[in-house]
Amino acid sequence: MNPKLAPFAHTMEIARVLTDRSLEGFSETEIHIRINDISNSMLWIFGHIVQTRYLLARQIGLDMSWSDGAPFDRGADILPVDQYPDLVEIMLAWDNISEAINKRLPELTDDDLAAELGFPLPVEEKTILTGISFLVWHESYHVGQLAYIRRLLGQDQLVG
Repeated sequence: MNPKLAPFAHTMEIARVLTDRSLEGFSETEIHIRINDISNSMLWIFGHIVQTRYLLARQIGLDMSWSDGAPFDRGADILPVDQYPDLVEIMLAWDNISEAINKRLPELTDDDLAAELGFPLPVEEKTILTGISFLVWHESYHVGQLAYIRRLLGQDQLVG
């Protein structure tokens, strides 16, 4: 693997483990609880993480999309619970995209990483490498949200 990517790959694996752990102990009903009228549920946050991994996959040359991902796009309207895919479906998409990215990352060259990023992000340098960096940070941010909501809903802490 390109040494520039090793820390990101490691962080994504930590995020995968913590995301999986954050969802343990919740029923299908509980995973939809929203702390207030303007917050997202754990299911939505998880779906958003998955949808963002599909975005990352396309940026690193994988022709993959998630047909159930649109409700988890940034700024998407909050939908009635029955209009979201169930947790099992999201977990299947999560496993699928995580495996594909893990296989692709070691193939990326310095030229691949220096290529122009194909979508806008709040980063100065618009390269695939900075896009990966931002999206890994973004994912970690949402894992923190999952951990916080988990505690608010009465479950054990995620780490420690």
